[in-house]
Amino acid sequence: MARRSLRLSLKDVFLHSAVGILFSLLLWFSGLLNGIEADTFDLRVNLHARPSPATSSIIFVRVDQESLDHIAQVTGEAWPWPREFYAAVISNCKRRGALAIGFDVTYTESSRAGVKDDWYLGEAIRKADNFALGSVFPTKESHALHTEWPTDIPRPSFNFTADGILRTAIPSYPRATFPIAEIVSDSAVLSNVQHQPDPDGIYRRLHPFVMFDGEPLPSLGIAMYLAAHKDAKTIVTDDAIYVGGRKIPVDDDGMAMLNFRGPSSTYPYLHASSLIFQEMSIEQGLISPDDLARDMEDKYVVFGFTARALYDLSLI
Repeated sequence: MARRSLRLSLKDVFLHSAVGILFSLLLWFSGLLNGIEADTFDLRVNLHARPSPATSSIIFVRVDQESLDHIAQVTGEAWPWPREFYAAVISNCKRRGALAIGFDVTYTESSRAGVKDDWYLGEAIRKADNFALGSVFPTKESHALHTEWPTDIPRPSFNFTADGILRTAIPSYPRATFPIAEIVSDSAVLSNVQHQPDPDGIYRRLHPFVMFDGEPLPSLGIAMYLAAHKDAKTIVTDDAIYVGGRKIPVDDDGMAMLNFRGPSSTYPYLHASSLIFQEMSIEQGLISPDDLARDMEDKYVVFGFTARALYDLSLI
Protein backbone atom coordinates (compact mmCIF):
# COMPACT_ATOMS: atom_id res chain seq x y z
CA MET A 1 0.00 0.00 0.00
CA ALA A 2 2.84 2.33 0.91
CA ARG A 3 4.67 1.48 -2.34
CA ARG A 4 1.55 2.27 -4.38
CA SER A 5 1.15 5.63 -2.63
CA LEU A 6 4.79 6.37 -3.33
CA ARG A 7 4.38 5.48 -7.01
CA LEU A 8 1.32 7.74 -7.22
CA SER A 9 3.18 10.56 -5.51
CA LEU A 10 6.11 10.29 -7.94
CA LYS A 11 3.71 10.15 -10.85
CA ASP A 12 1.96 13.27 -9.57
CA VAL A 13 5.31 15.04 -9.13
CA PHE A 14 6.41 14.30 -12.70
CA LEU A 15 3.01 15.24 -14.10
CA HIS A 16 2.86 18.51 -12.22
CA SER A 17 6.46 19.31 -13.11
CA ALA A 18 5.81 18.66 -16.80
CA VAL A 19 2.72 20.89 -16.73
CA GLY A 20 4.69 23.62 -14.94
CA ILE A 21 7.55 23.45 -17.44
CA LEU A 22 5.21 23.53 -20.42
CA PHE A 23 3.31 26.47 -18.94
CA SER A 24 6.57 28.36 -18.28
CA LEU A 25 7.76 27.71 -21.83
CA LEU A 26 4.42 28.91 -23.17
CA LEU A 27 4.72 32.15 -21.19
CA TRP A 28 8.33 32.60 -22.28
CA PHE A 29 7.82 32.09 -26.01
CA SER A 30 4.60 34.10 -26.05
CA GLY A 31 6.47 37.14 -24.73
CA LEU A 32 4.09 37.57 -21.80
CA LEU A 33 7.03 37.59 -19.38
CA ASN A 34 8.84 40.40 -21.18
CA GLY A 35 6.90 43.13 -19.45
CA ILE A 36 7.42 41.55 -16.06
CA GLU A 37 11.15 41.14 -16.71
CA ALA A 38 11.41 44.78 -17.81
CA ASP A 39 9.55 46.04 -14.73
CA THR A 40 11.58 43.93 -12.32
CA PHE A 41 14.80 45.00 -14.07
CA ASP A 42 13.86 48.65 -13.59
CA LEU A 43 13.06 47.94 -9.94
CA ARG A 44 16.40 46.23 -9.38
CA VAL A 45 18.25 49.09 -11.02
CA ASN A 46 16.40 51.72 -8.99
CA LEU A 47 17.09 49.86 -5.74
CA HIS A 48 20.70 48.87 -6.24
CA ALA A 49 22.34 50.84 -9.03
CA ARG A 50 23.92 54.23 -8.57
CA PRO A 51 24.28 56.31 -11.73
CA SER A 52 27.79 57.46 -12.50
CA PRO A 53 28.32 61.22 -12.56
CA ALA A 54 27.18 62.80 -15.82
CA THR A 55 30.03 63.98 -18.01
CA SER A 56 30.35 67.69 -18.69
CA SER A 57 31.44 67.05 -22.28
CA ILE A 58 27.95 66.64 -23.78
CA ILE A 59 25.58 69.40 -24.91
CA PHE A 60 22.21 68.95 -26.58
CA VAL A 61 20.86 71.34 -29.19
CA ARG A 62 17.15 70.80 -29.48
CA VAL A 63 14.52 71.74 -32.00
CA ASP A 64 11.89 72.24 -29.33
CA GLN A 65 8.59 74.06 -29.47
CA GLU A 66 10.23 77.29 -28.37
CA SER A 67 12.61 77.10 -31.33
CA LEU A 68 9.78 76.42 -33.79
CA ASP A 69 7.77 79.36 -32.45
CA HIS A 70 10.75 81.72 -32.35
CA ILE A 71 11.85 80.95 -35.91
CA ALA A 72 8.30 81.32 -37.25
CA GLN A 73 7.80 84.63 -35.44
CA VAL A 74 11.07 86.25 -36.56
CA THR A 75 11.66 84.77 -40.03
CA GLY A 76 8.19 83.68 -41.07
CA GLU A 77 9.55 80.19 -41.83
CA ALA A 78 7.18 77.39 -40.85
CA TRP A 79 8.20 73.74 -40.46
CA PRO A 80 9.97 72.09 -42.21
CA TRP A 81 12.90 74.46 -41.98
CA PRO A 82 15.16 75.13 -44.98
CA ARG A 83 18.43 73.26 -44.68
CA GLU A 84 20.47 76.45 -44.51
CA PHE A 85 19.17 76.67 -40.91
CA TYR A 86 20.81 73.33 -40.12
CA ALA A 87 23.96 74.62 -41.81
CA ALA A 88 23.86 77.62 -39.48
CA VAL A 89 23.69 75.30 -36.45
CA ILE A 90 26.73 73.33 -37.64
CA SER A 91 28.74 76.48 -38.42
CA ASN A 92 27.89 77.99 -35.05
CA CYS A 93 28.90 74.86 -33.15
CA LYS A 94 32.19 74.76 -35.05
CA ARG A 95 32.90 78.43 -34.27
CA ARG A 96 32.30 77.72 -30.59
CA GLY A 97 34.83 74.91 -30.53
CA ALA A 98 32.70 71.74 -30.71
CA LEU A 99 34.81 68.59 -30.60
CA ALA A 100 32.20 66.69 -32.65
CA ILE A 101 28.73 67.43 -33.94
CA GLY A 102 26.11 64.71 -34.32
CA PHE A 103 22.74 65.08 -36.08
CA ASP A 104 19.84 62.70 -35.52
CA VAL A 105 18.06 63.93 -38.65
CA THR A 106 16.81 62.24 -41.82
CA TYR A 107 17.91 63.70 -45.15
CA THR A 108 16.72 60.99 -47.53
CA GLU A 109 15.19 63.45 -50.01
CA SER A 110 16.36 66.66 -51.65
CA SER A 111 15.34 69.94 -50.08
CA ARG A 112 12.04 71.43 -51.11
CA ALA A 113 13.86 74.78 -51.24
CA GLY A 114 16.08 73.63 -54.10
CA VAL A 115 19.56 72.34 -54.87
CA LYS A 116 21.32 75.34 -53.36
CA ASP A 117 19.70 74.64 -50.00
CA ASP A 118 21.29 71.16 -49.95
CA TRP A 119 24.59 72.73 -50.99
CA TYR A 120 24.55 75.07 -47.98
CA LEU A 121 24.21 72.12 -45.62
CA GLY A 122 26.79 69.98 -47.41
CA GLU A 123 29.29 72.86 -47.37
CA ALA A 124 28.82 73.42 -43.63
CA ILE A 125 29.43 69.70 -43.03
CA ARG A 126 32.58 69.79 -45.17
CA LYS A 127 34.00 72.77 -43.28
CA ALA A 128 33.19 71.26 -39.89
CA ASP A 129 35.23 68.09 -40.59
CA ASN A 130 33.94 66.50 -37.39
CA PHE A 131 30.34 65.78 -38.32
CA ALA A 132 28.49 62.52 -37.62
CA LEU A 133 25.18 62.04 -39.41
CA GLY A 134 22.59 59.71 -37.97
CA SER A 135 20.52 59.20 -41.08
CA VAL A 136 20.97 55.56 -42.14
CA PHE A 137 18.13 53.12 -41.58
CA PRO A 138 19.24 49.51 -42.06
CA THR A 139 16.31 47.13 -42.25
CA LYS A 140 15.01 43.82 -43.48
CA GLU A 141 11.94 45.45 -45.01
CA SER A 142 11.60 45.52 -48.79
CA HIS A 143 10.67 49.23 -48.92
CA ALA A 144 14.29 50.30 -48.30
CA LEU A 145 15.97 51.53 -51.46
CA HIS A 146 19.47 50.09 -51.24
CA THR A 147 20.72 46.52 -51.20
CA GLU A 148 24.33 47.68 -51.68
CA TRP A 149 26.33 50.62 -50.41
CA PRO A 150 25.58 53.58 -52.76
CA THR A 151 28.43 54.27 -55.16
CA ASP A 152 28.19 58.05 -54.68
CA ILE A 153 28.58 57.85 -50.90
CA PRO A 154 32.05 57.12 -49.44
CA ARG A 155 32.35 53.90 -47.48
CA PRO A 156 33.42 54.10 -43.82
CA SER A 157 37.07 55.02 -43.37
CA PHE A 158 37.49 54.46 -39.64
CA ASN A 159 39.64 51.59 -38.39
CA PHE A 160 37.37 48.59 -37.71
CA THR A 161 38.49 45.03 -36.95
CA ALA A 162 36.10 42.22 -36.09
CA ASP A 163 37.88 38.90 -35.68
CA GLY A 164 36.33 37.77 -32.41
CA ILE A 165 33.37 35.53 -31.81
CA LEU A 166 31.13 38.55 -31.25
CA ARG A 167 31.31 39.43 -34.93
CA THR A 168 28.57 36.88 -35.59
CA ALA A 169 26.38 38.63 -33.00
CA ILE A 170 26.53 41.97 -34.82
CA PRO A 171 23.33 42.08 -36.91
CA SER A 172 23.76 42.40 -40.65
CA TYR A 173 20.94 43.96 -42.67
CA PRO A 174 20.15 43.24 -46.33
CA ARG A 175 18.66 46.67 -47.06
CA ALA A 176 19.09 50.27 -45.97
CA THR A 177 17.83 53.78 -46.64
CA PHE A 178 20.57 56.40 -47.04
CA PRO A 179 20.65 60.20 -46.99
CA ILE A 180 21.26 62.00 -50.27
CA ALA A 181 24.87 62.15 -51.44
CA GLU A 182 24.94 65.96 -51.71
CA ILE A 183 24.68 66.16 -47.94
CA VAL A 184 26.36 63.04 -46.67
CA SER A 185 29.48 62.85 -48.83
CA ASP A 186 31.60 64.99 -46.50
CA SER A 187 30.32 63.59 -43.21
CA ALA A 188 33.15 62.19 -41.10
CA VAL A 189 31.04 59.18 -40.05
CA LEU A 190 27.63 57.81 -41.00
CA SER A 191 25.66 56.18 -38.21
CA ASN A 192 22.75 53.85 -37.66
CA VAL A 193 19.70 55.34 -35.98
CA GLN A 194 17.37 52.35 -36.42
CA HIS A 195 17.12 51.12 -32.84
CA GLN A 196 14.20 49.26 -31.33
CA PRO A 197 12.92 49.90 -27.80
CA ASP A 198 11.66 47.18 -25.48
CA PRO A 199 7.95 46.31 -25.83
CA ASP A 200 7.07 48.93 -23.20
CA GLY A 201 8.66 51.68 -25.32
CA ILE A 202 11.78 52.14 -23.16
CA TYR A 203 15.28 51.89 -24.59
CA ARG A 204 17.39 49.70 -22.30
CA ARG A 205 19.82 48.13 -24.79
CA LEU A 206 21.08 48.83 -28.28
CA HIS A 207 23.57 47.50 -30.80
CA PRO A 208 26.74 49.63 -30.75
CA PHE A 209 27.34 48.50 -34.34
CA VAL A 210 25.33 46.92 -37.13
CA MET A 211 26.53 45.83 -40.58
CA PHE A 212 25.31 46.65 -44.06
CA ASP A 213 26.98 45.38 -47.23
CA GLY A 214 29.97 44.33 -45.17
CA GLU A 215 30.45 47.81 -43.71
CA PRO A 216 30.06 48.79 -40.03
CA LEU A 217 27.50 51.39 -39.00
CA PRO A 218 28.00 52.65 -35.43
CA SER A 219 25.33 54.15 -33.22
CA LEU A 220 25.30 57.96 -33.20
CA GLY A 221 27.18 58.35 -29.93
CA ILE A 222 30.05 56.14 -31.10
CA ALA A 223 30.00 57.83 -34.52
CA MET A 224 30.57 61.20 -32.83
CA TYR A 225 33.53 59.79 -30.91
CA LEU A 226 35.00 58.42 -34.13
CA ALA A 227 34.43 61.76 -35.88
CA ALA A 228 36.44 63.48 -33.16
CA HIS A 229 39.15 60.79 -32.94
CA LYS A 230 39.82 59.74 -36.51
CA ASP A 231 42.75 57.50 -35.54
CA ALA A 232 40.74 55.55 -32.96
CA LYS A 233 40.65 51.78 -33.50
CA THR A 234 37.48 49.73 -33.11
CA ILE A 235 38.08 46.09 -32.24
CA VAL A 236 35.42 43.41 -31.83
CA THR A 237 36.72 40.59 -29.61
CA ASP A 238 35.18 37.47 -28.10
CA ASP A 239 33.48 39.26 -25.21
CA ALA A 240 33.41 43.03 -25.84
CA ILE A 241 33.77 45.87 -28.33
CA TYR A 242 36.65 48.29 -27.86
CA VAL A 243 36.49 51.79 -29.32
CA GLY A 244 39.60 53.90 -28.90
CA GLY A 245 40.71 51.58 -26.12
CA ARG A 246 37.41 52.01 -24.24
CA LYS A 247 35.59 48.78 -23.48
CA ILE A 248 31.88 48.40 -24.29
CA PRO A 249 30.53 45.25 -22.62
CA VAL A 250 27.93 43.48 -24.75
CA ASP A 251 25.73 40.43 -24.31
CA ASP A 252 25.50 37.35 -26.52
CA ASP A 253 23.23 39.27 -28.90
CA GLY A 254 25.89 41.94 -29.38
CA MET A 255 23.84 44.50 -27.45
CA ALA A 256 25.10 46.95 -24.85
CA MET A 257 23.14 48.01 -21.78
CA LEU A 258 22.42 51.74 -21.69
CA ASN A 259 23.69 53.53 -18.63
CA PHE A 260 21.31 56.38 -17.89
CA ARG A 261 22.99 59.21 -16.00
CA GLY A 262 19.75 60.77 -14.79
CA PRO A 263 16.53 62.41 -16.06
CA SER A 264 16.28 64.33 -19.33
CA SER A 265 17.48 67.53 -17.66
CA THR A 266 20.82 65.95 -16.67
CA TYR A 267 22.73 67.41 -19.61
CA PRO A 268 22.65 71.09 -20.60
CA TYR A 269 20.76 71.98 -23.74
CA LEU A 270 20.41 74.94 -26.06
CA HIS A 271 17.49 76.00 -28.23
CA ALA A 272 18.35 75.48 -31.88
CA SER A 273 16.87 78.88 -32.70
CA SER A 274 19.46 80.64 -30.53
CA LEU A 275 22.32 79.19 -32.60
CA ILE A 276 20.59 80.02 -35.88
CA PHE A 277 19.97 83.64 -34.93
CA GLN A 278 23.52 84.05 -33.63
CA GLU A 279 24.91 82.78 -36.93
CA MET A 280 22.58 85.07 -38.84
CA SER A 281 23.89 88.01 -36.81
CA ILE A 282 27.46 87.08 -37.75
CA GLU A 283 26.60 86.86 -41.46
CA GLN A 284 24.89 90.28 -41.29
CA GLY A 285 27.93 91.80 -39.59
CA LEU A 286 26.06 92.60 -36.39
CA ILE A 287 28.51 90.65 -34.23
CA SER A 288 32.05 89.45 -34.80
CA PRO A 289 32.93 85.75 -34.75
CA ASP A 290 35.77 86.69 -32.40
CA ASP A 291 33.20 87.76 -29.83
CA LEU A 292 31.71 84.27 -29.54
CA ALA A 293 32.42 82.33 -26.38
CA ARG A 294 34.25 79.04 -26.94
CA ASP A 295 31.74 77.35 -24.66
CA MET A 296 31.62 74.15 -26.75
CA GLU A 297 35.35 73.56 -26.53
CA ASP A 298 36.08 69.80 -26.27
CA LYS A 299 32.37 69.00 -26.14
CA TYR A 300 30.17 66.61 -28.12
CA VAL A 301 27.12 68.43 -29.48
CA VAL A 302 24.04 66.31 -30.18
CA PHE A 303 21.32 67.82 -32.36
CA GLY A 304 17.79 66.46 -32.61
CA PHE A 305 14.06 67.09 -32.38
CA THR A 306 12.12 67.21 -29.12
CA ALA A 307 9.06 69.26 -30.04
CA ARG A 308 6.09 66.98 -29.58
CA ALA A 309 4.60 68.02 -32.91
CA LEU A 310 7.63 66.52 -34.69
CA TYR A 311 7.08 63.01 -33.26
CA ASP A 312 10.75 62.30 -32.64
CA LEU A 313 11.36 62.48 -28.91
CA SER A 314 14.20 59.96 -28.53
CA LEU A 315 17.76 61.09 -29.22
CA ILE A 316 19.82 57.94 -29.60
